[in-house]
Amino acid sequence: MSQAARLAGMVAVLLSLSLGVASAHKFHSKNPLRFDEIKVVSPQSAIFQGEVVVDGRISQDPVHIDCGKRRLVKIIHKGVVIAKDRTNKEGLFSAVGPAPPPNDPVTAKLVKETLVGNDRHRHTCAGAKDTYNPNEPR
Repeated sequence: MSQAARLAGMVAVLLSLSLGVASAHKFHSKNPLRFDEIKVVSPQSAIFQGEVVVDGRISQDPVHIDCGKRRLVKIIHKGVVIAKDRTNKEGLFSAVGPAPPPNDPVTAKLVKETLVGNDRHRHTCAGAKDTYNPNEPR
């Protein structure tokens, strides 16, 4: 086999491999969660508010906006889920649940989610959590 034929064969193999790798990729976005406030409405009820921040910016970043929209947020007190909500299109959440004792910390957990998921193309939005502690400054 001539050297030109070998070179052409190697180029063809490398080209087909690079095209296959280009179409099979994973996108993983980090999603910091900011748990901003607990508003106690009554002794039995509270509103838990916060937002998803995508790659250091508020979730309006046009590149990764889908990782902030419609994400499931669980509000956890002492290991028990006390409220759930989905973020709106701006990445904000406002969950209603039972009011925790006045000085107890409460955690908001953003559930990991796969937006597009198949073997060749995957967009995964990372999970995150943030704890709101009324005894510590924000």
